Amino acid sequence: MLKDFITAVKLLKYNPKVKSHAVFSGIFFVIGLFFELTGKGDSILGVLYLLFPATTFWQSHYTSCMCGLVQSSQAKKKMQTYYPFLLCIPYLLLVYVIVFVYHFYLAKNGMEGFTYSVNYGIQSKYLFFAGAMLGILLIYSVVSYKLFVGSTIVLGIVEISIIFLGLSESQKLISFFGRHFAQSVAFSIIFVVIGCAGAVIMANLLYKKDIDEIAVNGIARSLNK
Repeated sequence: MLKDFITAVKLLKYNPKVKSHAVFSGIFFVIGLFFELTGKGDSILGVLYLLFPATTFWQSHYTSCMCGLVQSSQAKKKMQTYYPFLLCIPYLLLVYVIVFVYHFYLAKNGMEGFTYSVNYGIQSKYLFFAGAMLGILLIYSVVSYKLFVGSTIVLGIVEISIIFLGLSESQKLISFFGRHFAQSVAFSIIFVVIGCAGAVIMANLLYKKDIDEIAVNGIARSLNK
């Protein structure tokens, strides 16, 4: 596994934009961490920023796949179905652990300006939707390169719904999640597991399908900048 991980990192050198991708990923991670650690669970913005670097792992590997040397090598399939996961999944799990630990701490220790029960519900709701977003984005990162338009439309509808519900201050919604904190955490973890498993399955199912023309054009434009 360690050898494969090292190989996955080395193959990124075939992406001429790998340095800029790394810089932007670092910037988004820092911004996301700032929003997350200064937030109170009332905005999902921090998670969105923290999840962005995961998409750059996929972009970097698909960009590398367009390299002639990789196209003609035995590593081509693994570049789309295996190697990206060695970078993406550990990163997303790290993000989830950060989010979980912080909001679990807030749930148990309370926040100024909120009653204990209200704060408990807010953090429970946040963890539930954060897990859902993480799982969905991981699957989208795989599918979008093969079915860009359809997957983007579905992602937009689902993510907007999640963001709307995540930002909702409905007392009924907060009260519901407050009564089901353990279930929220359990479902949050299930979403993450489903996202990881679903992404691996979709990557293998769609491997033989050509990369979507829109995705190819997007990669080509990024290389020409």
